Amino acid sequence: MFGEQTVNKMIHHIRNESLSMADGLLGDLGNIDEARNVQARDTTTLDKLTAAASKLVPEFVGKRTSTKLQVFDTSELVRDHYDELYKKLKEQELNDVYFTEEDLRTFILSNVNNNLDINTSQCLGLFTGCLLHFLTERNAHAGEITRFYINGNGNRFDYLFLGAKYIHDLFVENFYGDNICKAIANNGGQAGLVCGLNLKGEGSLRGIGSYDDIVRQVLGITLKGDYVFNGCGQARGVIDQLICVGATGNASFSNLAGYQGHIKQIIGVDISGKALFTNVAGDNTRGNIGDNTRDNKRNNPQEKGTVNSEIYDNIQPVPFGEDAQPFSRNRRVGLLRKNRRIWELANEIKIIELVKELPKSDYAQILRIAEQLYALRPIDYTISMNIY
Repeated sequence: MFGEQTVNKMIHHIRNESLSMADGLLGDLGNIDEARNVQARDTTTLDKLTAAASKLVPEFVGKRTSTKLQVFDTSELVRDHYDELYKKLKEQELNDVYFTEEDLRTFILSNVNNNLDINTSQCLGLFTGCLLHFLTERNAHAGEITRFYINGNGNRFDYLFLGAKYIHDLFVENFYGDNICKAIANNGGQAGLVCGLNLKGEGSLRGIGSYDDIVRQVLGITLKGDYVFNGCGQARGVIDQLICVGATGNASFSNLAGYQGHIKQIIGVDISGKALFTNVAGDNTRGNIGDNTRDNKRNNPQEKGTVNSEIYDNIQPVPFGEDAQPFSRNRRVGLLRKNRRIWELANEIKIIELVKELPKSDYAQILRIAEQLYALRPIDYTISMNIY
């Protein structure tokens, strides 16, 4: 079912000749006569990861057939099936398989640009989330931090790392697809830094750190698509710092920190679109930035959460029926929550200047800037993390 390629073929042809999950096993039947004379080769780690995916992904897709819904609800999929999939992967299919960061990259890049139905895409994404979790856990038991980086070179992988429950640091760059890094650290999970760079598609970095989770830092750089960061830090989830620079799309930064969730600090720079920052901390009173006509009367304490500090610069809202107006530091006062920590102007300027350096920075520089920004966060609250 799943695509198999040698590493060399992947490196030279990944953009234009990536095998689909069906093509991998069936695409070379035309050369079967030549293949008869080829000696059997040793099973590679990629083969083993592919075999595990070929077994587990269809099994979990099949769980949808018992309900009336035709398509998985990803929240339900992560909540009800992640732990089960992870246990089968860890204790059965890959219990004696040692794979490295490079093996995981090879597996992901050998399965880009697949023409899959949505349920299969979601379950394959969930499988990659479990793989990263497994790798992180194994490395942590050996006293190692897992800082995983992958560059998609513009290829598509919907739902990549869906639901990854326990991870250290993750960097996903240059991918196209919907719901990349969705629902990471959900349902009691933990994560260090989750960073998305140059992502295109709906729902990037959506729903991170919700349902009793702890996340240290979420960072988005140059994101294009609707629902960016939508639904993060909800339902008793905790995010220490959420930062985005260069986002274009509608309904971004919406539904944050609701239902008793908590986000310590939100920083947004160079963001444009409709319905930005709606329903933050369960409070609809701010409405859409630039739209003061929306009727917002909901005031249910069960939906409330907290956001301690918000810093914004160059927010370009597209109000309903109006021309967009620049949203700069000078116009931010109407947006800020009452419990926002009062920062000195010089500190805010320094933070914004650092954030604006991120799109121009390489991987090592991004790490350095992220640490600087984390050190500049308000210090009256610090997350206690215990990842393994």
